[in-house]
Amino acid sequence: HNNNNNNNSSNNYNKVQTLRSLHIDYVHDIAFDHYGRRIATCSGDRTVKVWDLSDDGEWTFRPGTGSEWSAHRGSVCRLSWAHPEFGQLLATCGTDHAVSVWEEREGSGLSLIGGDTSSMLNPTSYSGASTAPPPGMSPTAATRWVSKATLTDARRAVTCLEFAPRHLGLRLA
Repeated sequence: HNNNNNNNSSNNYNKVQTLRSLHIDYVHDIAFDHYGRRIATCSGDRTVKVWDLSDDGEWTFRPGTGSEWSAHRGSVCRLSWAHPEFGQLLATCGTDHAVSVWEEREGSGLSLIGGDTSSMLNPTSYSGASTAPPPGMSPTAATRWVSKATLTDARRAVTCLEFAPRHLGLRLA
């Protein structure tokens, strides 16, 4: 039995990469999508950020492309990805007593995040990043996360949530 693996693609998963959170407050949660090719982070700074795994095994975050948005009026405590058969859905909860379900949509430009320009984050406030799209990405390639539902009946901060397994349908606990 030979345990040596010379396959470069598997070596990419063994690399250690330290990610700067790019949040301006504590990160409260991090979650992988179903395929393990995306992660989402949420923070006390009221934002959610989505990171993508590149083909060379590096986690990348691109400010100004719709991969960050102001998700709640208070700290964002937890997040959960839905199964991909339901689309690119993320649920978030926070100290503002709310639960929100977000859907990723193809954007028509970089100026819209969540469909509302007032919630747009200034991408230059993170790591001195430029507002221009990354090399090779046109402004029309940007996505945005649109609020699909908001539940506001909680009497206190909502600190935990999870999408149900696929076989139970699109349900949130």
